[in-house]
Amino acid sequence: MGFIEIFSSHYAVGVYNPEKKCVEVTWHGNQTFEEYKALFEALLEFQRNSGLEVKGYLSDIRDQGVVNPNSRK
Repeated sequence: MGFIEIFSSHYAVGVYNPEKKCVEVTWHGNQTFEEYKALFEALLEFQRNSGLEVKGYLSDIRDQGVVNPNSRK
């Protein structure tokens, strides 16, 4: 089984890595509070409904823009 794409947009991509049993997010620039929230809602929905084991989340923030303080809460 290969990587499963969970979320894809201009600001981030989220995939499930079955070998590591983790969700991996790669950020691309700035995002609004709503966009930030939408990504995590999609990832959590995948974890609840997929039936696949998720042991953790990995976030590549090297290209992430500034995160709104409201998003960090």
